[in-house]
Amino acid sequence: MTSPRDQRNQRDLKIATLLRAGATYAQVKESLKTSDRAISRVRRAHRIPLPPGRARRTPAQRKKLEAQAVAMLLAGASQRATYAKLKVAPNTLTRLRKEHRIPVHRERHRAPATGRVDAAQ
Repeated sequence: MTSPRDQRNQRDLKIATLLRAGATYAQVKESLKTSDRAISRVRRAHRIPLPPGRARRTPAQRKKLEAQAVAMLLAGASQRATYAKLKVAPNTLTRLRKEHRIPVHRERHRAPATGRVDAAQ
């Protein structure tokens, strides 16, 4: 009898084989009755790149955009403005802030005034 770990490893190898053969996520899901998350985990673990045309940006494009984002953030642009211009994900912008130790400007992140007046005044 095989252990659950062995079963998972066997399924992961089947997923990796199908991905390397050029199968799409939908085809792998249908064939092996597995989830997008499992397929994505296996693709990353086995360092299987997305097929040409499937990735949104090449690594070179991502590196260039990240450099532009860092420059904007260092110049004082907000994450919202940087996202609006470059379309770099907010999680990526947060990661870049941490990596490059770029502070968040506190005055830009205060809650907006509600416009209500207290009745006690």
